[in-house]
Amino acid sequence: MNHTPRGRGRAWAELVCLIAALASSPATQAQNTVRTSTVPDLPVERMSVTGLVENSLGMKFRTVPGGKVQFSIWETRVQDYEAFVMASGRSWGKPGFDQGKQHPAVNVNWEDAQAFCRWLTTQERKAGRLTAPQRYRLPTDEEWSLAVGLGTESGTSPEDKMKQRVIWPWGSYWPPRNREGNYASELQVDTFPHTSPAGSFSPNAGGLYDLGGNVWEWCEDWYNAAQVTKVLRGGSFNDAHPATLLASYRFQGTMNLTGEDIGFRVVLESKSLPP
Repeated sequence: MNHTPRGRGRAWAELVCLIAALASSPATQAQNTVRTSTVPDLPVERMSVTGLVENSLGMKFRTVPGGKVQFSIWETRVQDYEAFVMASGRSWGKPGFDQGKQHPAVNVNWEDAQAFCRWLTTQERKAGRLTAPQRYRLPTDEEWSLAVGLGTESGTSPEDKMKQRVIWPWGSYWPPRNREGNYASELQVDTFPHTSPAGSFSPNAGGLYDLGGNVWEWCEDWYNAAQVTKVLRGGSFNDAHPATLLASYRFQGTMNLTGEDIGFRVVLESKSLPP
């Protein structure tokens, strides 16, 4: 899918110019002279993580500092979504490339993601793993911003909040360095032609993986007051445009939109968490 921003007017053009100036600055060029990383590409099975809550599907959750929900540390994986499809009989189109069980589930629209959350909530309440106030759901746009490190943003809708700080999920420099995520091949930062397994790259400061790249992630919110399209965040393996990959960028899609670079991440909501 082509997510190059179009038709956003003068403010967006100014933002793109600002990004271009930042990318060509001497400080940024100096930062990018070294594009190597010592972080190993560990599959999920070899990772050692502590302080996490694990559910019946093996999905792991942690509380983001300052947040009131627990975030799945990974995007919802093929093995997670397959369990739902097998139990519910819901149709699911596979992508035109090979995926392993640990890759993020794709070709999932907003309604599919909602159905997965309802199913998992019901299953775990029946098994006594969740209490009545607890439930799985998509993150709100505000929660996703907090998780990626943006903090509080001004604006009345996700659309309004896009003209924010020039910062990406990996930091304040462009382009990303080697192994800082799964992005389009022209950025030359990873070796994956399509999706990558959960945990293939380093987590962010909050302990979450792939908030930048791999697949776009659905959020709960409407994109704006028109209430026609929903919000997606994070970019994907198809994306290389500096504006599209900003931490504050919002893509939008109707609730039935699917794509080979669209997936989702869930949060666990619990009223028992501290305010």
